[in-house]
Parts: sequence; structure tokens; C-alpha cells
Amino acid sequence: MDIDGDDMFSSWNVLEVKIQVKNGSLRIGKSEYLYLAFAPSSGILILRGRMNEINNALQSLIYQGNQNFNGHDSMIVTVDDFGLPGYEIPALSFTRHIRINVSSSNDALIVIRPEAVDGVLTAIEDVIGFIGAECSQNKSQFLEEGTVYSYVISCDNIIIQDPDIIINGGNNSTLPFNDNMTVIIGCQKGTINLPYTEQPRVSALESIRNKTFARTWTLAGNLVDINAALSSIIYVGDQNFNSVDGEIEEIMIIAKDNLGSVTRTSLAVYVKPMDDAPVITVEGEQLHQTMKTGDGMSFVRVQCDPLIVTEDELHKLDISVRDVDNEGFAEVDILTSLGNVMIE
Repeated sequence: MDIDGDDMFSSWNVLEVKIQVKNGSLRIGKSEYLYLAFAPSSGILILRGRMNEINNALQSLIYQGNQNFNGHDSMIVTVDDFGLPGYEIPALSFTRHIRINVSSSNDALIVIRPEAVDGVLTAIEDVIGFIGAECSQNKSQFLEEGTVYSYVISCDNIIIQDPDIIINGGNNSTLPFNDNMTVIIGCQKGTINLPYTEQPRVSALESIRNKTFARTWTLAGNLVDINAALSSIIYVGDQNFNSVDGEIEEIMIIAKDNLGSVTRTSLAVYVKPMDDAPVITVEGEQLHQTMKTGDGMSFVRVQCDPLIVTEDELHKLDISVRDVDNEGFAEVDILTSLGNVMIE
């Protein structure tokens, strides 16, 4: 861009050039002979100097659109020569509008995660945990003797944002974008339920399905419906899994748009331990293994008929005690009301 003058004064008289844009910022190379005034936040640049100096500086003029802006912008250039008061020559100015077309580029999806203390959320072993806006209706509940039935992990829900999509009006992207995307959410040491996957235009694929819970969910649909599906998440760790040994649950989130942009992030979850009751079995009873996890077994006693012994005779009892929370020292009390016990 050049500034041209038609009279003899414009080549040596001081000029002022004001350049203004609405949806971007301007930069220019420094010149020791120019006065430069910058207002980057409003996209205004003011130059003051002789015409040849200004033209040399304008060769390095740089325009950059605001973040995520695409479409049409306008550059307004105004030149003022201040006139020559001593010669009774009035000031003259000229303004020109230059149209700028800003083409689209595919921006990465943004995943907004729930706020967490030191970046780590908290859940409780073997307890249903809620993540999302519905947590106000699912407050932490306690049964008798302090047993936790459900627990609120966070009231903040996971939100997917796409800078290329304007939901409520505004600039329209020139990308060939049809608003379809895929979001994968999964965990390593538990299962997840998404109650709102029945939203229109959202298809959900579950892997390692267990009733309504799954280790991993793959959601496909538009941005609004996927966010609705993610608005309420229920997490339950594997039976007897906790983070006492330093093992943190990681809920992964992978968001993909239909143009190939991929964003990966995760939620760290510390699972507080809960004390599991020990199990006692005697001769003739069996233990039913309910689930095998990385830190041991969970057992449920299967009831059977009472033991049959003979009056006044010793009978060897086969008693077994198991506790998934305790692999070391344990204390066992054995009491009878009409007999005696001894250990060989």
C-alpha cells in the first residue's frame, strides 16, 4: 500500500495516516523518522511523517484477524496533510475503504473440564459418583451407620466447544462443515453411564458393556446433542478399586471433528477407600467370586445347611476368613454359647 501526493508540498510536508480495522490487529516495522501510535485492542494504527517515510513503513504493514474470526473485514485508511497555514493552504484529507476476506481454517475442538482441586477429582470406592449439572438432584446420600450410597464428584459437566461453529448467530464459517463430530469417553478402572445418550441424532456405541454401564463410550452426532449427552455422567470404580496405593483413575476424553482435528484430554480421579466387611465361611459353604479386579477378589458367602456334629465328641471345623482390604494382620473372635472351642 502506498500514499501518493499530487502537489509539491506532499513530498516534504508532514502527513498523518490513520489505519483502522474492526476484526483484527495491525503491526508495522519501526522507523526512526516516523511517529507511531498503536492501539492494538481497537485495531488502530497511526503514522506521522513525510510521505516517502510513510510509504517505506507501509511496505511492512501486517494484518492479523482476531482469534477464530473468519469472513469479511474492512480496513479504513485516512490520510491528512495538515495543510500549510503559513501559505494559507487548508488541510486536506482522503479516506479509502479496503475490503479484506479472511478465509477459514480448521480450529481444534476445545474440551472444558470440571474444576478440580489440584487438578484431581475425588470419588469413593464402590460408590456411584455423579459428574455434571444433574448432581443437584443427586446429592451425596448416606445410609445408616455412615455408609455412602452415592457421591457427587463434581457439579461441573464436560463441555465440547468448536471455534468454527457459532451456535447463536454471528459470523458464519466458510469451511465445508456440517457440525458432525465424534467424542470418545472412557476410563481404565471403572465403568461409566451416560443417562442422556437417547438424545436425537446422537448414536452411542458401548464397549465392555455391563447393563447400562460401559468402560468406553463413543458418541457421534452434532455439537448440541453430544453436549447434552455429556451433561450428566455416572462413574463407578471397579469393585474394591481405590487409590490407596497411588493408582489414580483417568477418565479420557477424545474429541474429533469431521475435518480431522483431534483433541485429547483426561480427568484425574482419586478414589477414596471404603472398608469392606470380611467374609467368614465354615465347612460345607462356598465362596462365590463376584468380580476379579486388579487388587484382589470380592467374595460373597453362599449360605448352606447347619453343621451336624455328634454329642460329646470333638469335631474339627473348617473355618476360613477372607478380607479383600486386609492381606496382613487380622483379629478373629470365636464364641460359643453351649460348647467349647480349641485350636490344634
